[in-house]
Formats: sequence, C-alpha cells, structure tokens
Amino acid sequence: MNTEKRLVHLDALRGIAAMLVVIEHFVERTPLNASPFFTYLNLGQMGVVIFFVLSGMVIPYSLKADSSLLGFATSRIFRLYPAYWFSIALAVLSNHFFLSTTTSLRDILINMTMLQSLFNTSNLFGVYWTLIIELAFYIFCALLSGAGLLKKQKIRFIVSIALLVLALLLSILRLHLEKKLPVAVPLCMSIMFFGSLWRDVSLGSADQKTHKYSFIWLTLFFVLLVPICLLAYNKDYGHGENAIAYLLSYTGGLVFTLVTTLFFRRRISSLIMLGYISYSMYLVHPFLLEWISSRVDMASSFNTSAFLVYLVTTGALASATYLLIEKPFLKFGNALRIRISD
Repeated sequence: MNTEKRLVHLDALRGIAAMLVVIEHFVERTPLNASPFFTYLNLGQMGVVIFFVLSGMVIPYSLKADSSLLGFATSRIFRLYPAYWFSIALAVLSNHFFLSTTTSLRDILINMTMLQSLFNTSNLFGVYWTLIIELAFYIFCALLSGAGLLKKQKIRFIVSIALLVLALLLSILRLHLEKKLPVAVPLCMSIMFFGSLWRDVSLGSADQKTHKYSFIWLTLFFVLLVPICLLAYNKDYGHGENAIAYLLSYTGGLVFTLVTTLFFRRRISSLIMLGYISYSMYLVHPFLLEWISSRVDMASSFNTSAFLVYLVTTGALASATYLLIEKPFLKFGNALRIRISD
C-alpha cells in the first residue's frame, strides 16, 4: 500500500463531519432540538465519531512513513495549534462582545496548551473537548512507534480492545461513584485505533488477519456500546447526557463512516474543499453561533434566514482561517519536519 498517496475521500468525509457538528450546535438552541429526531440523534456526536475514525485511518500511517518522531510532533504542532490559538482569540472576543463576560488570563493561557481538562479549567469554546483526545492518540501512537510496535496490526488490535474494555469499566464506576469519569476518552481512542485497521479494509488491501481483527472489534463495539451508554450516560451532568442518544449517535457515526468509506468514495470526493477547511470550521463556528444568538431569538423558533447566514459566514471565516493561518503554517511545519527527518 502506498501510504504517501492522499486519500481524497477522507478529506471530503472530514468536511461532512464538520458540517454535522456545525448544524447540530445551531439546532441545539432552537425548538427543533426537542423534536424526536434531535432528541435521540445528536448530529454533532456523529460528526465527532467520524472525525475519530478518520484520525485512526491517517495518523498511524503518517507516523509509519516518518522516520523521525520529532518531525512528526513538529508537523502536528503546526497543524493543530495556530488555528486553535486564533479560535481562542475568537472565544475571548465572543465572551466580551456577545456574552458580556470577561476571560481571565489564566484561563486563556491554560486553554492555549490544549490540556485545560487536566487542570480543571473550562474550555473557552465547548468544542475543544475533543482535541485533548486527539492529542492523547498522537502521543500513544508516537510511543508505540518509538517502541517499534505501531506497525504491528495485532498490537493496534489489542490496544483497541483494551481501550474498549476500559471504557466499560469506567462506565460502571461512573454509575456507582456518581462521578463524571471520562468514559469518552478510552471509547473514542478505541475507535481511532480501529480506524487504523479499517483503512486497509476500506481500500480493499487488507489481509485475512486484518479482516478478522476488524470484525471482532466491530462485534465487541456494538455489544459493549449498549451497557457503556446505559451505565455512563443515564444521568445528566449538565451536558444533556441521554443514554439512547449517545447509543444511536455513536452507532450512526460509525455505520455512516463504514458505509461511506466502502461504497461512496468517489461520490463524496467532490466535497474535498469542505474537507480542507473542516478543522477551521470546527474551531470558528462557535464564534458565529454566539454572534447570531446575540441578535436573534433562537429559542422561540427555527429561523431559516439566520441559519443560512450562520452557514455562509462560518464557511467564509473558516476558508479565510485555512488560507491565512492553517495552510501557511502547515507548509512551514512540513518543511521543518522534512529538515528534521533528514
């Protein structure tokens, strides 16, 4: 398999995932959120699951193709942080102008590390919660690569199963201790390691062993997801936890990714530009959402005009962020990675 060839359909699918998140966050503030469909299916959660599968399909292969862990770390830092720091600036402006609140310097500095959850500090934008899981996956993959284990399918399979079991154990403890334990962290990381196996299956280049590992993981995932969701999300800790919604959203996100990567690669490839701006879209849309919310009574009705303005302005700001921040720093980071690897 040629690991250097860019998989365009994955970029397009990443764009679809970002749009699901953007749409969900608008709907959540409107009466439409109380409809049966949105009560039991969270489009944003589906989008996050898609993101994580795609990370698993890309990151381990990026590491395997890069002989230098320092080079990999450098490229990832320049990939994630510049646009993220711009988003933090937007969050500060949003708090000041739209929410009439001040943001402490401490909160800003801690959020800039992307590790705020480790310091019991709130995310300046709620969407940041997924980024530390992404970072943890990068670090885990780097450690496995450094030990010469990342390229071994059996190791990645064992890790994916172990993380799934850990998610189940944490969900049991979360129920009995009545504490908000991070069940989503091992669950999502398990999904990412599964993605590293699914890549070859979806491309038709998997051997029998990879098919076997993927089948076993999928079977265990769908079996264990039921008790994990029922145990962990039976109580609302302030984020609208709903066990059935989590179950259906995780299932829907995974099934959508499996079906799309197997059968619709060419059809979604036309959405590649949406994929390019997906990370910026994910980071900047909360700013536009607060702007719209400060000017429109979203709680009384679903305002179609406001929704369209929200989508257009999000796309425009995300495109500008990609072209002026993401793309230049990506280029610079890749150049540094090549120099370090050489």
